Amino acid sequence: MASIKNSHMISRDRIKKTLSRREPDKLPIDFGGMLATGINVSTLYKLRQRLGLDIPGTLIKVVEPFQMLGEIADDLKELIGVDTVALLRLYIRAYSRLYRCWVLS
Repeated sequence: MASIKNSHMISRDRIKKTLSRREPDKLPIDFGGMLATGINVSTLYKLRQRLGLDIPGTLIKVVEPFQMLGEIADDLKELIGVDTVALLRLYIRAYSRLYRCWVLS
């Protein structure tokens, strides 16, 4: 499946232009750049299945257990054309040894 990101402007320029109230080539997309733009792990699982990115039964890492937000992998970000990078990733990597695999039922 091809990426929908087909414009010439790079993400950083698109966001800077938007923040300075000038019109970019397209609206910047923030999908998982912060917890408020995350996605529920079961919805993320269904989305990845629907897009054919994973085989059935593939586990999704929960990055925020209170809201049950799943980790949005780079392949999905590229496919959608995400313009942001999660700074929270640095925090998550530092504590990745605390993560345990488990399955929603």
